[in-house]
Amino acid sequence: MLPESLEFAEKDKIKSQSSEIMNMLNIAALMGQHFNIELLKKIAGEKNEGFILDIIDKAKSAGIIEEDRSKGEDCYSFKNDLVKNLLYSSGEKEKIREAHLKLAAILESLDITQLDQHMGQILYHIQRSEKPDIIKRYSD
Repeated sequence: MLPESLEFAEKDKIKSQSSEIMNMLNIAALMGQHFNIELLKKIAGEKNEGFILDIIDKAKSAGIIEEDRSKGEDCYSFKNDLVKNLLYSSGEKEKIREAHLKLAAILESLDITQLDQHMGQILYHIQRSEKPDIIKRYSD
């Protein structure tokens, strides 16, 4: 178990960010510990890559995320699970469910040659959407 002071420090670090940064990091958190800028851009509906890169730079400077070259180009990771979990749990439940559904659809629409490698993620996000009719369609 983490010391309470560490959790408070991480919460303060997160709360000190602008609403734009928080919104983007909430979306990134639902993608998991590691996230890709291209997918983040698609799920956020953001066309301006410069805007996202600016947010990424600010989050890096704040010590919330770091570049993760082991996962490929334009990939980032949260500094730790605590930060990711705090961000994930701070989002509105309905928006989180809708974002999971949108992310599943984006992953499903990727090049057919990549579909197998993303199937586990697609199913995870479908389940997290908590939409029984859609979950049933995928489980049949």
